[in-house]
Amino acid sequence: MPGAKGALGTILTEVPPPYFINEEEVPRTGVTVQRSFQRARWLNGATFLWIGRCKGPGKGEGWSNLQFDQIVDIPQKSPPNS
Repeated sequence: MPGAKGALGTILTEVPPPYFINEEEVPRTGVTVQRSFQRARWLNGATFLWIGRCKGPGKGEGWSNLQFDQIVDIPQKSPPNS
């Protein structure tokens, strides 16, 4: 995203900014990407270690508490006492 701060992890810093993501790639619930170490042992006993990534659904739509197109009554001020 143009003008955004740099990423803290290495998932987003692997590609130099700016980041452009097509809208259809991210669902309304968002996306969570997790990095984890993966380890396997081969037939001869050799061990291989790498960093794997897993993509899953996000936590749902956020709620910013913004209200649009709402009709709100404005309280009337009472006249000053004379």
